[in-house]
Amino acid sequence: MKSPLIQAHIPIMSPFKKGVRSAHTERETPDPVYWRVTVQGRHVLFSRHNVVIPHRDRMKKNPVGVWSVASRMNLLKMLNHVDSVKVNPAVFITLTYPDHVVRNEYAGRSRDRAVFWRYVEKHLGRHVPAFWRIEWEERKSGVYTGLLRPHFHLMAFGVKYLDKDLMRDMWRKAIGSRELDLSTSVKRIRGTDAVSRYVSKYVSKYRSLDISTYRNSGLKFGRHWGILRPSLVPYSPVVMDRDMTAKEIARVQRYAASRWNWYDPEFNGGFSLFGQKWADGLFKMLGGA
Repeated sequence: MKSPLIQAHIPIMSPFKKGVRSAHTERETPDPVYWRVTVQGRHVLFSRHNVVIPHRDRMKKNPVGVWSVASRMNLLKMLNHVDSVKVNPAVFITLTYPDHVVRNEYAGRSRDRAVFWRYVEKHLGRHVPAFWRIEWEERKSGVYTGLLRPHFHLMAFGVKYLDKDLMRDMWRKAIGSRELDLSTSVKRIRGTDAVSRYVSKYVSKYRSLDISTYRNSGLKFGRHWGILRPSLVPYSPVVMDRDMTAKEIARVQRYAASRWNWYDPEFNGGFSLFGQKWADGLFKMLGGA
């Protein structure tokens, strides 16, 4: 059984992409391929880079369709970079649309989320950082049984308590609904490890990726996740970010190939590991203080 901490290999990345240093600035004679190891928070990234000439043509972005594996990986990375000590206390909020409120267009859902969060911040008297994720699932009852309907998950940091009835009233007001029995929930996230558990259980789950109705709907879903007040999110420091030696690369590849049957050193590039155990262990193994 594959460990839930292991994610499939990531595509080979160009060093000219945002956030990755160019090999030309670090080597007099750059190698055609090099590896880096980065440890931040509960995330360990082994990345393989090709020294290539960057392609400068600006490409037009297509509307966002289904939630891709790459987008889920980016969300996992960001959440595992969060400092789980500094974000506590935290709450987890779920907001569901009633049958009579249809929001198939991204602009409407974006407005609903922004208005709701404005009410929350006004109630608390301050700006509050949060990760949000929208999930599409088939309705099991009601007018839209069998059809895809969206609902929101939000993880709010630095918040000890939010009244569930008050949150329901705020969501009702934000979407312009008069229905009294809206499906909303608020749960406290307790402990530094709880953030990781909620990430695995709710925020980053990819169950919707396997729903055929979702995959074949042809809808342009818009953004599937984002960050509210991103400048206020406390991130863990990068404790390691360096090139790897040939000996270290071989060691890591042998270990990966022996542990996970999907990994082949001949064909696979870098990969990510999530969890404090991996971050601490590999940091120490690679000479971290």
